[in-house]
Amino acid sequence: MTTVDDTPNPILRGKRIAVVEDEPAIGLLLRIMLDELGCVQAGTARTLSEAMALSGDIEADAVLLDYRLKGELSEPAAHSFLARGIKVVLTTGIDPRDLPGTLKVCAVIRKPFGLDNVESGLVRALSQSPTAIDGSADSGPWGGSLPGGPQRSPSADIPRAGRRA
Repeated sequence: MTTVDDTPNPILRGKRIAVVEDEPAIGLLLRIMLDELGCVQAGTARTLSEAMALSGDIEADAVLLDYRLKGELSEPAAHSFLARGIKVVLTTGIDPRDLPGTLKVCAVIRKPFGLDNVESGLVRALSQSPTAIDGSADSGPWGGSLPGGPQRSPSADIPRAGRRA
């Protein structure tokens, strides 16, 4: 008999998390995952303009933000969320090392992802101390100096299909 620990991570329990994702199926999957993790859904958006509006008035602890929204980069929305003290977890298919320097303060979840990836990305983001988007903080979630200093690849922390965690 296999036992499964269904207890939500105490760091995530009750945290208000927004979802910004342009693909309806992925957005639904993320909202289901948030429920399973014990989070409260704080809002949703599917386009960059919706994300910008959401970032201006939402009360949230963090946001799961797709890096590409209908062909537009979500960097302006990420900056807006960060400026309000809302942690940003980027969801993307690109290598995190290819992200702009100002976004290296964000936790990153590589697509495709599973529940464990979402959980670990949110825990990393919510556990880190506040970091300025201008790179003036000492380090980002990967332990490297920002910007331009040595960086530990966030992809090394994220299990991928076919790779043992």
